[in-house]
Amino acid sequence: MNKINMIKTVTVLIMVTLTLTLTIAASGWQQFRTDGANAGIAADSAPVAAPDDMTTCDVQIALQGAADFDEGTEPGNDAGYLHGLANWTRYDFCVGAGGEDGAEKKWAYGKQTSGNPPTANNDPNTEFSTKYSPSQYDKIKVDDGVFKSDVTNANGNYAVHRFNFTILESTADISKINVTWNGTGWHDSGTQYNGTYLYIWNFTSGAYEELAHTDSGAEVTLTGENASSASNYINSDNVTVLAEQKSADDGEDHSHIATDYVKLEVTR
Repeated sequence: MNKINMIKTVTVLIMVTLTLTLTIAASGWQQFRTDGANAGIAADSAPVAAPDDMTTCDVQIALQGAADFDEGTEPGNDAGYLHGLANWTRYDFCVGAGGEDGAEKKWAYGKQTSGNPPTANNDPNTEFSTKYSPSQYDKIKVDDGVFKSDVTNANGNYAVHRFNFTILESTADISKINVTWNGTGWHDSGTQYNGTYLYIWNFTSGAYEELAHTDSGAEVTLTGENASSASNYINSDNVTVLAEQKSADDGEDHSHIATDYVKLEVTR
């Protein structure tokens, strides 16, 4: 068996093992992890749910996306994760929240705006705080039922959360951008005023585009993908996403937004 075929075979076996392992009891769960020097396999307790549900920042899939080996390529280690030319990358607030050290930086802002959607991609501009324990960033790192909530306090305003993601891939290599937001958007006026819009900023048109929406005031997961070339949504390695409650404050009844988890995935 030549080297390339051996690599392909080992990759398939690893992926099958991961799939089977995630369905068994905690005593048998294996987690692929790396330290600062080497890739390895470490025994660990099972997560509450499968890793892709993101209930804990400590859980990561070793192979991000399907490995695709061509002649002359070999598995490698990138950004701390063992993979073989993974075709997608997930970005969330487990790493780089508030511009922490490292290349993978993210920021989040609230709490209200007068437009739905706003006409500028820097509105709102009040950054989430890191002063509390848990910090406001901690509340949106994983899908765990802990929310960062905001409510309007001015007539005509909508409750909103804005998220900025630094993308490490070259724009030319990205074929698709997928955004997922989990949370709630509701209004004091009642059912017909409840709901949330999920937007992404198009730097070419200079405006937000709707990715998804709901008319529910309950906790929901909204997911959407870019409608045109990925390059339209990336500027200086930055992607801007917005979750906005659909109805404005009327001076008596207020608009509410609560985010549990948000992620952005890019496909190469």
